Amino acid sequence: MPAKQIPYGVSDYKKIIEEERAYVDKTMYIRFLEDAGDYLLFLRPRRFGKSLFASTLGYYYDIAQKDNFDLLFSGTDIGRNPTARRNTYYVLKFDFSDIETDSDEIVLESFTNKIYDALLTFCDTYHLDLNLKMGRPAAQLSTFFREFRRTCDGKIYIIIDEYDNFTNELLSSNLKSYKKIISRDGFVRKWYAGLKLASGTIVDRIFITGVSPITVDSLISGFNISENLSMDRNFNEMMGFTKSEVEHLIKETILPEELPSDLMDTLTEYYNGYCFSKNGQIRVFNSDMVLYYLKSYQRYHEPPDTLLDYNAVSDYKKLENLITFENPMQNREILKKIVSDGYIIAKLSERFSIGRKFGEEDFKSLLFYLGLLTIKDSKPGYVKLQIPNTAMNGLYLGFLTDIISKETNYAPSFDQVALALDQLAYENSCEKLTEFVEGYLASMSNRDDMNFSEKEVKQAMMIYAGMSDLYLVKSEYEVQKKYIDFILLPLENTPELNTQVFELKYLKKKEVPDPTSEAGHKKIAEKLAEAEGQIKKYISTREFLREKTTAWVIVFVGEKCVKRVNVPVR
Repeated sequence: MPAKQIPYGVSDYKKIIEEERAYVDKTMYIRFLEDAGDYLLFLRPRRFGKSLFASTLGYYYDIAQKDNFDLLFSGTDIGRNPTARRNTYYVLKFDFSDIETDSDEIVLESFTNKIYDALLTFCDTYHLDLNLKMGRPAAQLSTFFREFRRTCDGKIYIIIDEYDNFTNELLSSNLKSYKKIISRDGFVRKWYAGLKLASGTIVDRIFITGVSPITVDSLISGFNISENLSMDRNFNEMMGFTKSEVEHLIKETILPEELPSDLMDTLTEYYNGYCFSKNGQIRVFNSDMVLYYLKSYQRYHEPPDTLLDYNAVSDYKKLENLITFENPMQNREILKKIVSDGYIIAKLSERFSIGRKFGEEDFKSLLFYLGLLTIKDSKPGYVKLQIPNTAMNGLYLGFLTDIISKETNYAPSFDQVALALDQLAYENSCEKLTEFVEGYLASMSNRDDMNFSEKEVKQAMMIYAGMSDLYLVKSEYEVQKKYIDFILLPLENTPELNTQVFELKYLKKKEVPDPTSEAGHKKIAEKLAEAEGQIKKYISTREFLREKTTAWVIVFVGEKCVKRVNVPVR
């Protein structure tokens, strides 16, 4: 049986089915959504399959697709057991993913055109001769509903995809414009208010997708009847792929003779780990990233060059301003803590707005909704959030590289860092890598020396190590319920390299005023012995004895590295 084509980048459900591409069946959730409510909001990070699911909903409920039901849904869960509402609605879809935000005038013009185009498409689809008028968005909607009521007896199902895409861009780049459009007289807010007026009469059901609730209260406060299902345990796996779904996808798209034995382990390490409900039992993969990886294997019989494709990196780069929004210093410290500790305690906000102070818990929640953090576990009143997977960890290191260079004006070139990692990998020396850390600490020492700790050393080493294409960087790596400071795991394309294990120790200058003195030697020797004892326990485990491993103990005094010891692995 020939391998099915991978639908990477395709968000049209009908196209996938007609072209017989591989498809992961999520249609059982259509039934669950009907039971959940009439006006629903569902948030997930970018590239998790929201647009494809919105497309699936549209085809399922569209009265114009009634004759195509068997073609489109035979073999799916909902096709085998459809609901009474199938193909009973006029479907009106709005996609706000590509609204231009260059100026106030352009935002209004782009939004207005988007609304008008959607209404024209609706009329063309159902062969309706409605007297539409180009004008303010809310007026367009009001005219459309009045004309539809005059002409048709049916009900409308409205789908709004990426409701917050353009507002997030404004929020991160032009706060004044953002506040203007969400104000009481703002055109977007008025548009949603107009939508609310039609709900329960002409508009029977609404489904809204987006990424973050940061604009929910302010943007659609005029439409305050929606129910947010984003953290509902019953919908934890509605977007993204479960392990069994990825296994099914691999079986459909990769021929057995081309299937590497460790493919599932690799995909799990890179793209799995997301949990969106405090009570969620199953973790999901980033669906878009899995398809990206499998596309390379199907086409070239080898993995892609990078963990994240260009389009995904571009998406996340757009979020950088949002990440430094409102309180940049606070947010940077949170990012550093996450990278150092591997997790952070948070109280997740289901709604937050610009109308009040944007505090630490709001920022942590924002990272969760953006997909940069996910739920590790939960306790009454709080959750523990962690970086989901290796791909996202690399993204964090990229963010922090930029932060460090801006904070200190100390920015080694990629070539310099690459040579340092080559030295570590092929010459069994970490001298150049620790020199970069010394440079970073020295650039910060005048103002921050009293606050330096082992954490700053660790952050810097991880960031510079993460700039290389040789290793994956993992913080607080667990071994028999103990945690290694960090390790470097060879990438797939460098299997000949050793795993590098690091244990770090830090002494303040006031603890060791003179490292060359007898007292200084004694203090340093004590720290060194402590670190060697710890790392020997780590590397004596079966995991590291089985792998090619190099172990390092590093001791810093102030901004100077005073010991670099290669600990033998038996």
